[in-house]
Amino acid sequence: MPTIKDVAHLANVSTATVSRVINNSQSVSQETLLQVKQAIKKLKYIPNANARQLVKDDKLTVGLVLTQLSDPFYATIVHEIEQYARHLNISVLISIGSHNATKETEAIRRLQADGCNAIIIYSVALSDQQLLDLSQEIKGLVILNRHISKIASRCLDFNNHAGAELAANYLFDLGHRNIAVVSATNKQRDAKNRLAGIKKAFSDHAVPFNDKDVVYGECDFWGGRLCAETLTARNQEFTAVLCFNDAMAVGIIAQLKQQGLQIPHDVSVIGFDDLFIGKKNSPPLTTIRYPIAIMAQKSIQLAWNIIAEQGKNTPQGYRYFPTLKVRGSTAALRKQ
Repeated sequence: MPTIKDVAHLANVSTATVSRVINNSQSVSQETLLQVKQAIKKLKYIPNANARQLVKDDKLTVGLVLTQLSDPFYATIVHEIEQYARHLNISVLISIGSHNATKETEAIRRLQADGCNAIIIYSVALSDQQLLDLSQEIKGLVILNRHISKIASRCLDFNNHAGAELAANYLFDLGHRNIAVVSATNKQRDAKNRLAGIKKAFSDHAVPFNDKDVVYGECDFWGGRLCAETLTARNQEFTAVLCFNDAMAVGIIAQLKQQGLQIPHDVSVIGFDDLFIGKKNSPPLTTIRYPIAIMAQKSIQLAWNIIAEQGKNTPQGYRYFPTLKVRGSTAALRKQ
């Protein structure tokens, strides 16, 4: 006896679409309507009363590809996606890409093999072309933190350049000119975009910027501590530190305090991401807010819309912009 899934497979649509045809929904295109009706006729499928529930009962499984889980930023993405997915009765499977294009591809293949209907990927290693190729193969592919114009409707992008520029401009507005810059060792896309935003702010304020002065470290608390040690070992004069992320900023604050400096009395420190660790730090961290929760929820909604063919996706994609969160780790430059 044929099932609604058999009809969906033959018509090359989702079971949700078949259910909408059965229920005479107006949201189905004429072409799709014809495909489904032909499949129903060929299979001699007889809808029953339970078919009306299949849109709700046909559970979606979403795969999530991230660089790592130990980083608080990625852990927050996982938390927000899982919380929202559970609310919608959606299962989430996680696979790790480890800053490597081959491993990111392998992570995607594992999720496909595990039967994921859709895959959300936060890629730091795959090129735009590779993601374009994957989008042709994977119907429910959603891309976090990247804008690719040819598949913009599947993308949720954050303006890292503007965020870093905002952070640097804030320190300049406080009167700081000797600003140390701390970035990420792995030279990921976010790090490059944020450095570009910082350089723009330096240029706008006619303050020289030397790439050789940038200190690079791992994107975690201990990476921040090592960067602070490097800064002081150089005998570099600085009254403020611009950090790649909150985890590094908290590490830098801890190291500078251990060296006897007061934050922000002696040195102002600003982070990026607006994570929990920064809010609970002493002093609480001034930072750039990355709207992780909003983007995580929207990624689940977008994946569902694509799979269910609901047509609610904007062709321009979803673009998110930074906001400054001022707390206790920054202050105006003290007059000498």
